[in-house]
Amino acid sequence: MIYFMYDSFQMNVAIPCIILSSIFHVEMNENTFKMIVLVFCLSILINLIGIGFGWLLAVVFYRQSTIKRELALLSGLGNTGFIGIPLCAVLLGPEGALYAAIFDAGVDFTTWTVGAFMLQRNKFFDIQTFKSVINIPIMAIVAGLVIAYFHFKPPLLVINLVDQLAALAAPLAMFYIGVLVTTLRSSKV
Repeated sequence: MIYFMYDSFQMNVAIPCIILSSIFHVEMNENTFKMIVLVFCLSILINLIGIGFGWLLAVVFYRQSTIKRELALLSGLGNTGFIGIPLCAVLLGPEGALYAAIFDAGVDFTTWTVGAFMLQRNKFFDIQTFKSVINIPIMAIVAGLVIAYFHFKPPLLVINLVDQLAALAAPLAMFYIGVLVTTLRSSKV
C-alpha cells in the first residue's frame, strides 16, 4: 500500500510539477522549442536503436526463445522518468529537467507505439492503444508548452506552489528506492 502511495504521488504530482516548474523557469524562445523537438526525436531514435540492438542480441543468443520481442523491448527502453527527471532537476536545474521530461516523453511514445505494436499478436494499432500514451506527465508537458508558447506567466502563488511540490520529487524517489531495497530479502540480492 505504501509503495502505491509514493509511486502515485511521485508520478501524478511531483513529476508534473517538476515539468511545469522547469517550463516556468526556462526562457522559452524559438531555439528552446527547436531543441525540444530535437530531443524528442533523438529520444525516439535512441530507443529504436536500443530495441534493434536488443533484438539482434536476442536473435543471436536466444535463437529458440519465444520472448525475443520482449527481450528487445526490455533492453532498448529504460525507466527514465521516475528517478531520471528528478535527478536531472537536481543536477542540471530547470533546463535539464525540461529536456529530461521531453526525452522521457519520447520513451513513452516509443513504448506505446512501437512497443505495443511489437507485443501484439494481430499487429493492430487502434485509438485505445494510443490513449495509453496519455498520462499526467505528458499532459503537464503539453499544457506547459502551450502556456509557454503563448507567453502566459502564471501568478507567483501558482509558480511557488509548483516549485515546492517539484522539490519533493527527488527526496521521494530516493525514499521510495530505499524502502524497496530494505524490503528485499538477502537471498534475492
